[in-house]
Amino acid sequence: MKTIVLSLDGLLDDVYEELGNKTPLEYANTKNLDKILQNGSCGLMNSYMAGVPKISYEDTFVISGYPKELFPGMGVIKALGEDLEIKDNTIYMECFFVPVLKDEDGFRVINRVNNDILEDDLNKIRDCIPNYYEGYEFHLQKCKNSTCVISMSDKSGWISDKISDSDPYFQGRHVQKIVPVKELCSTEPEYRRAESTANALNKFLLRIHKLLDSNEVNEKRKRRGKYPINFMLTKFAGKQVELPSFQEKTGMKTISISDFSQAKGFSKLLKWDYLIVNDSKEVFQNSIKYLEYYDLIYAKTTYLKDSCLKYAPFEKVSEIEKLDSYLEPFTNLENVLIIITSNKVYPFLGTLVNSGDPYSIIVSGKNVRRDDTPTFNEKNCYKGNLRIKYDELLNIILNYTNKALLNGLRPGPNLIKYIPNDEDLEHLQ
Repeated sequence: MKTIVLSLDGLLDDVYEELGNKTPLEYANTKNLDKILQNGSCGLMNSYMAGVPKISYEDTFVISGYPKELFPGMGVIKALGEDLEIKDNTIYMECFFVPVLKDEDGFRVINRVNNDILEDDLNKIRDCIPNYYEGYEFHLQKCKNSTCVISMSDKSGWISDKISDSDPYFQGRHVQKIVPVKELCSTEPEYRRAESTANALNKFLLRIHKLLDSNEVNEKRKRRGKYPINFMLTKFAGKQVELPSFQEKTGMKTISISDFSQAKGFSKLLKWDYLIVNDSKEVFQNSIKYLEYYDLIYAKTTYLKDSCLKYAPFEKVSEIEKLDSYLEPFTNLENVLIIITSNKVYPFLGTLVNSGDPYSIIVSGKNVRRDDTPTFNEKNCYKGNLRIKYDELLNIILNYTNKALLNGLRPGPNLIKYIPNDEDLEHLQ
């Protein structure tokens, strides 16, 4: 039995007066979502930190069975997505360029997003970044969107990712001094490494500011009455982590199919195969196409992103109904477990993050107990019988696909939850 997990980011929402105090999902006609639900049950799945906003893939990491302490951060995931080699003695950070004004309190960020600069000019600004500074090696990698990844290396290993962000996140605030994060440093040597890393990075950012402020591109911007793009902000420091592959943990060969560019980096982290497509329609079409070759399809779409960034309830209703129309082929699948997770997202300074609310979830397929819920929406999921913890979803998948190992059995050198293939075990001869 195969499994398809459909992750529909931003499907959930609040009620709107324009919609008769209904959510867009309640208001929309979603006959295919409803039909899938009627072949199973619905309810709620808690994220690993209820009520705390999170980056989407942070939740997916722990739902996939990995300890949250091992999540390497979005800097590493973005680096993997840009095909950078993740090296020892190196930390990776997400970074981007912004205009700042110097005042008595430091450097005040004028605008974190939507800076009016041409791509060619931005490339010239990026070219100003030195590759070596105070004994550290730096490498800046442009990403497919306006952000970048910067790596910082020290051959001796005297480097740490247990440092704070320089990005103040909020508009009009000042660039933050990078410091060691005490709670993340388990030993005194680790704290000293973090302190040394933070001090060097602070000096590096100040040096970049001087280089950018006098750059030809910014001199022209000043003459035109525009703010110079003269500071590089950093966040999400992380480093290489050693993780068992998802297939080693679960026995399931998996592919990620998504219209979200960061899916590539995350897939490489868990050693999934991956396919990045153009839109949600292609996400769903390829999910069915690849069923023949994989045990688990993880399909993620960010189709609803634009409507989540603006107050447009009727537009979101239309987009939900369009999304639902793509799901018709899923209503006739046989011997396939379908799991649909949906969440509420909100714009956090230009970036969509999970709201911290529970996920609404459908588990549908052969042998799944059916409840009497007729339609899929936020209110009915709160009434539904499923109450799943974030670390239980994999158990449920293995159980319904008849791959779950009897608790207590020890087939081989590692404690596993799935029934292994005979050829994968060492035989006594």
